[in-house]
Amino acid sequence: MVSCWSNMSTLDAKETALVIASNSKLRICNDHVSIRVLESESEIHNSITMLTPDGQVVRGCRMGFTSNPAKRRRQIMEFAERLRVWCERTQSENLLKIIGMDPSSSDGLVLFSAGSGDQNIMQHIAQEPKFDRMSAIIEIAKAVKFLHTPQGYSGTPFVHGNIRGENIFVAPNGLCYLGEFGLTCIDASNEDHNAPSLPAGCRWLAPERIHPQAFAKYNDHQGSYGDGKLRPSSDVYSLGSTILEILTGERPYYQYQHDAFVVADALRGQPPQARDSAAAAEAGLSEDIHLLLQSMWKYLPERRCSTSMVCKVLMEPSKIRQVRPHRLAPVFAASAAASARRRYM
Repeated sequence: MVSCWSNMSTLDAKETALVIASNSKLRICNDHVSIRVLESESEIHNSITMLTPDGQVVRGCRMGFTSNPAKRRRQIMEFAERLRVWCERTQSENLLKIIGMDPSSSDGLVLFSAGSGDQNIMQHIAQEPKFDRMSAIIEIAKAVKFLHTPQGYSGTPFVHGNIRGENIFVAPNGLCYLGEFGLTCIDASNEDHNAPSLPAGCRWLAPERIHPQAFAKYNDHQGSYGDGKLRPSSDVYSLGSTILEILTGERPYYQYQHDAFVVADALRGQPPQARDSAAAAEAGLSEDIHLLLQSMWKYLPERRCSTSMVCKVLMEPSKIRQVRPHRLAPVFAASAAASARRRYM
């Protein structure tokens, strides 16, 4: 998907906002004043802090869509539908509430959310090393479980698709909020899987999200994993990587500078590891939690535990003894890794 953050004209943004607003019932507000771009935020997120006329600080997230006219409307409509569902489900206190959008901002189309504070959880941990990480992890796991619980007339789970430390925000009262699904909310099946580019955020992504074609012969009730669609099992994998990230204070695969090596390891079935096991254990990475992560990182998606089990184990770690991970099928892993080397290296 080709994003055009700075090339989206005001007219395009207004048209897009009208489509999204009519579907999601978000209000369009043109009176926010941009005060600064958050430092240390990656350009993937394009996050900014905004100030309302009444002095309220809100978080803004720039949106971008493909410049291909044939795909643009479909992406906008799919995003509008996912945004509608997100807004309906933010009754959970640990999901970031989106309060409006501004199509006339100099930053392009911006979605606003409030109550999350200025810091993501990794920035907060860097400043407050004694922060209660396990409580934060339980809050976010419950939020993901809530998203995955079928609701409404469609009865389908909502897949976040972009779970990582940078998308978890700590409010002044200490509560953690999961947000910013927006920039990867467009169904991955719209992307060109033959394009030889590394997927954004691959350090947190499940192998089938990194290279869908390697999983084409495996199926679930939605069809082949090769279609690249977002599924709850891929969120479980990303949540496992995020749990490790929070407990260690380092991004997954800390030992690699280049993402190509990350992709190769992920497609070989080699999950991320903690650099300092003792420090991670002190932060909460017990043997039981480590077993939970192994269950969340199972290579074949259908073998991963559910978010319900994740929450149960986090609350009562001894329950993981009932779901010890199976051995990875070595032939399949080797085949996927060989395919990744041909594609990315």
